[in-house]
Amino acid sequence: MTTRDMIKHISRNTGLSPKEAKEILTIVLSGIQSALIAGVPCKLAGFGTFHTKLRKSYMGRNPYTGDSMEIHGSRMIRFSPGKGLKAMVKEGAR
Repeated sequence: MTTRDMIKHISRNTGLSPKEAKEILTIVLSGIQSALIAGVPCKLAGFGTFHTKLRKSYMGRNPYTGDSMEIHGSRMIRFSPGKGLKAMVKEGAR
């Protein structure tokens, strides 16, 4: 599903215009982004939790030269689905 498809879905199910649906989707996604940038989990009941995880730095190898090099740590985005979402997906797969 693309952003355009999601806007159409919101518009059809709420009676809002596509422009209003796009604004709402933008606001929701902006809130999730702000939480992740701040390092705060974004918990959506029945859906799941978006959170960040710190990947530690480690020693790797340059594939061209074979030299050892440090791979710097980074923050990664993770999503943990909630019980409700897991149940819906499981039922839909049958």
